[in-house]
Amino acid sequence: MSKHHRLRPAAVASAAAVVVLALGFTGAAHAAAPATAASSAGRVGDDPDQPDNPLYDAPESFHVASGREAVSLSWSKLSAATAYEVYRAEAEGTGPDDVGPYALLATVSTDSYVDDNADGDVEYAYKVRALDNASHVSPYTEPRRGTRDTVAPFAPRDLTRVREDERGVTLTWRSGDSDAVKYVVYRAESPNAPRTKVGSTTSLTFRDTKGEPGLTYVYEVRGVDAVGNESGASNGVTGTKSVTSATAPKAPAASPPSRQR
Repeated sequence: MSKHHRLRPAAVASAAAVVVLALGFTGAAHAAAPATAASSAGRVGDDPDQPDNPLYDAPESFHVASGREAVSLSWSKLSAATAYEVYRAEAEGTGPDDVGPYALLATVSTDSYVDDNADGDVEYAYKVRALDNASHVSPYTEPRRGTRDTVAPFAPRDLTRVREDERGVTLTWRSGDSDAVKYVVYRAESPNAPRTKVGSTTSLTFRDTKGEPGLTYVYEVRGVDAVGNESGASNGVTGTKSVTSATAPKAPAASPPSRQR
């Protein structure tokens, strides 16, 4: 949208009349103040083309991030803005216009907003516009969608021990057709013992190199989605890091016989 105003037809005609009159009386044009259209004071409203509205553009870099506890919004500040209105509508489809009616959610003076009152697992559309001290408003940002996601991924399936050697225990599994973005591997020294996190990976395989050689562990894997929801546990498998001559316990040295007096 252009930031330069175009003279209205009435203003152009008035200016031309001033020049003609000046030429008629003196034969030469004299500098004269340009006529001002009666509507140049503008009107307060949501029209970004009003002549005295400094808020020509919508806030830029509008971003919406889904989270487990809230939906977080951010945008770039406009120099003429003193506040920002945040609007929200419930999404009703996948298209940009497939939303319910927008309602004013909040008015803030910062360049961010956290919607921690969003209903869990409901997709919303958000948009923002700027205000100044004269109640002028900017255009809206393009809508962006976000969800307070509380649903954990499906548990990984078919956890399998594929190798045991002196380097560790290698595991593999299937994703379980979930939205997990990474997997956390846990182990315990017995089926009923507390689990300890031993590592994470974005792939479907993991090798535990830190186990005690010769000690059998119980392993399980859990998926984690983009907002941090963790799935239930996969099936459990056992694995043992091999004992080598380098890792085998050393026999205690024999004590020299004591001398009797």
